[in-house]
Amino acid sequence: MAPTNDKKAQGPSTVDTKPVVSADATDDEDSKPAQTCASCGTKGQDLKRCTACKSVHYCNRECQKSHRRAHKVECKKREKQLRLGVALKRAIPDDV
Repeated sequence: MAPTNDKKAQGPSTVDTKPVVSADATDDEDSKPAQTCASCGTKGQDLKRCTACKSVHYCNRECQKSHRRAHKVECKKREKQLRLGVALKRAIPDDV
């Protein structure tokens, strides 16, 4: 039989694929995922969290201070949501 250029006739081709791994993935399942500083973009596992909204991380106090103007409005909204959630949890009994 003569060779054919029809790919369907040749059958499926094999492609060497490797699993896609996120840049934030870690080898150890128990370790924390990498966090990114909201100010300078540095990645690490021991970054400090904004104590008010708990949604952004910073390398240090200087990064937090330099990012404050950009973060302030969203921080206040998130902090209010967190406080409301805590108040609701206290108001609703567990057995309901």
